[in-house]
Amino acid sequence: MPEPTPPPFGPRGLRPEILRAREEEVERRRRHPDPPVRDTVPHGPIPSYSVPDTAIRRFGARVLDPTTAVTRGDEPPPQATVYIPDLVLVPGKPESGLADALGPINAALEKAQLRVRAEVDERIPPPSQMSDERLAAALERYASDLGSASHTAVRLTSTDSGPHAPIDAWTVLQTLRGQGIGTDGTYGLVHVLQPSGWVTGVGETHGVGETHGVGETHGVGETHGVGAVLSLTGRMPVVWAADDPAGGTYDGPVVAVLDTGLGDHPWFRAGVLSGNLYDTPMGLQHSAAEDPEVYGMTLDLINGVMDPLAGHGTFIAGLIRQRCPSARILPVPVMYGDGAADERDLIRALELLLVRQRLLLDDDVPEDLRPEGDPVDVLNLSLGYYHEQPGAVEREGALFSVLAALADTGVCIVAGAGNGSTDVEFWPAALAGRPEPKVPITAIGSLNPDSVTVSSFSNTGSWVSAYRSGAAVVSTMPVTFNAAERGAVFREGSRYPARGTIDLDDYSGGFGIWSGTSFSAPAFAGELARALATKGATAADRVERARDAVGAALKQRLAR
Repeated sequence: MPEPTPPPFGPRGLRPEILRAREEEVERRRRHPDPPVRDTVPHGPIPSYSVPDTAIRRFGARVLDPTTAVTRGDEPPPQATVYIPDLVLVPGKPESGLADALGPINAALEKAQLRVRAEVDERIPPPSQMSDERLAAALERYASDLGSASHTAVRLTSTDSGPHAPIDAWTVLQTLRGQGIGTDGTYGLVHVLQPSGWVTGVGETHGVGETHGVGETHGVGETHGVGAVLSLTGRMPVVWAADDPAGGTYDGPVVAVLDTGLGDHPWFRAGVLSGNLYDTPMGLQHSAAEDPEVYGMTLDLINGVMDPLAGHGTFIAGLIRQRCPSARILPVPVMYGDGAADERDLIRALELLLVRQRLLLDDDVPEDLRPEGDPVDVLNLSLGYYHEQPGAVEREGALFSVLAALADTGVCIVAGAGNGSTDVEFWPAALAGRPEPKVPITAIGSLNPDSVTVSSFSNTGSWVSAYRSGAAVVSTMPVTFNAAERGAVFREGSRYPARGTIDLDDYSGGFGIWSGTSFSAPAFAGELARALATKGATAADRVERARDAVGAALKQRLAR
């Protein structure tokens, strides 16, 4: 009769031989992580789409349905994506010959009898009509560079005076491609981007105290979705007992964070650069009531419920500071409190960052045009979308063109890989697998606190460059946040101090816990910033040191 297998636990915990075996396995996985699967067939679930109602109303957004979308010839149906149905992105700028392209576009639409006309979207005035004279001069100085590196939104309007079917940008794009216009992938939809730090769809986590509807609360650690386990992965306040890691020294690399903005916190009362170029904001302009980083309540003012992505940008900035205490943060708001972002706003912010970069790096810029501050060293993008035709995205794509131009000035670009629990490519992170600019773009997935296993919500695949801690991480939150939710128990003090349970949306202590690849990306961005301690004297020096920093960081595919 065989000897019975001894139990794994002894009187003092796991038996020593089991502990040794586990330690050896952890070390093996650190040194030799599983190689990525290199093919284009998804091995995980197809990402689901849950567009916030507020985003649908704000943008008029629509989900592209693969079962009903127009296709050409024998091409496969597109993948689902969220887009603005009356806008198309076209290469170039209005001031650099874009108007000449509208003639062939409208001729093609008329030939197809679509009864749709294309016009330049005029929500951003051309330089000749800008009130900020220095910005107008700077844009004119780099007009040819922007014309080749960026895109302009073209608005589609109906030529029917009576009732007509809704305009659909996807149908218009397919019509133009059928007539040989935009077949190289340079024409595209205007996508609605979502954060890579709010876990939805497969692997969705309903965390500590998350509230659904008025008064309804899903309690501690409740989780839903594939691979769900009891864990504290929702956003909630926690205590940070240590001092500001910077210690008052803020002379390090500049890290641009394109997100929800930056709220009030003691860590960021210094070492923060202006998000303006001259007198013009590079990102969204919010009043205090509309700013998701001021009070955190912009979507439901009746009930005072905190926005799902309130504090997202501040949380990201804190993670960068933890990795690189001397880093200077350059916040540029492009995302609303529901987590949705208009691709036009992101492209515009990137264009102005590119102009700012060139103005600070070029030697022949007049002093009256040179902006304050230093060039950007690292750019963090914790947002993205699933592309309708991922195989068609090339260097000329709308986002990649301007991102590549920034990377070519020596900027390390880091993007969150997304939270779909899949290997379906999430953009712009998936640009990491495309032809490289001078400095490679990196896509970062999430690790669990063990720093060995990939988080079940994290996307993965050959296009993911590396993984960093992104589950149950602690970082900064605006101290002004205290929305309508209250603790389940509270009693005023009289004989004894006031007492109660935790108020789950009171962040007056300044720190919280959260999960998502939104937060693994700034961990990697901070790591790069720390490596960029020396300042390159020329653009060529900046590119070389950025490439070296990225290369060194990528040698550790799995790291805390």
